[in-house]
Amino acid sequence: GTQTGRLSSRNPNLQNIPVLIGPLIRNAFIASPGYTLIEADYSQLELRVAALFSGDEKMIDSYRRGIDIHRVVASEVFHVPPEQVTQMQRYIAKYIDFGILYGRQAHSLAANELQCSVEEAQSYIDSFLGRFQGLSRWMKETQKKSLQQGYVESKFGRRRRFPLILESNKGDIERKAVNTPIQSTASDLCLSALVRMNTRFQRTKHARILLTVHDSILIESKDEYLDETLAIIHEEMEDHTLPDSVVPFVVDIKVGHSWGKLDKRNNA
Repeated sequence: GTQTGRLSSRNPNLQNIPVLIGPLIRNAFIASPGYTLIEADYSQLELRVAALFSGDEKMIDSYRRGIDIHRVVASEVFHVPPEQVTQMQRYIAKYIDFGILYGRQAHSLAANELQCSVEEAQSYIDSFLGRFQGLSRWMKETQKKSLQQGYVESKFGRRRRFPLILESNKGDIERKAVNTPIQSTASDLCLSALVRMNTRFQRTKHARILLTVHDSILIESKDEYLDETLAIIHEEMEDHTLPDSVVPFVVDIKVGHSWGKLDKRNNA
C-alpha cells in the first residue's frame, strides 16, 4: 500500500496508533487463552540500513560495538553525558536522526520536536552529518544520481522511478531518493522475515503472525512453545538478513498478554 513497499493497514489503521494514548488503545488487544503476545521489533532498522548503504565507518563501528546512536545524539543535543540522557531526550533525538533520513529541514524540527531556533536546529543537523560524513556523502551522491537516472533502487532490486523531473519538484525527488531505498530495504527485510516465519509457524501450528507495524511484527504463540517461538524469531530476523552484511541486525523482543503491556525480554 505504499511507494516503498511497506504494508498499510485500514479499518482500523493499527499502524498509526497515537503515541501518547497508544498503550491505552493497545490494551484492548489481548492474547487468546493459552497464548502470549510477542512484539519483535528491529532495533533502529532504517539507520542500520543507512549505514549499510553508505558504508559509513563510524555508524558501522557503533552498531558492531552495540552503541546506541540515538543516545549519543541526545547527549550532544542536550549537553549531558550519555548515561544521563532521559527517555524523553532520547525520543527527541530519534526524531532528529530519522528526520534527517526523511529529508526534514531545520525549521520543521525547530517548530515541532526541538522547540528551539532554526539556527540551533540546523546546528544539530550539521553536527549529526558532521559526525557521520560517510552517510552525508552517500545522501548527496544518491540525490545527484536520482536526478541523472530517474530512479533509485533498494538492496532487493525494488525501484522507485521519477519519470517527470522539473525544477519545481527537484527538492521533493531528492528527499524521496534518500528515504526510498532505505525504507524499502528495511521493509523488505522485515517482510521477508515475516514470510519465512509464517512458513515455519504454519508447519508447527505453535504460533501465528497477527500484524506488522513498520519494522516490528506482532505474533501470538502458544504458552508452552514460547521459547521455541522466540528462537525462530531471532533466527529468521537476525541471522537470515542480507548476505555478507557488515552491519548486525538486532531484534528487540517484548512479551505479554496485552498489546499495551508488553515486557522487554532479554535477547537470546
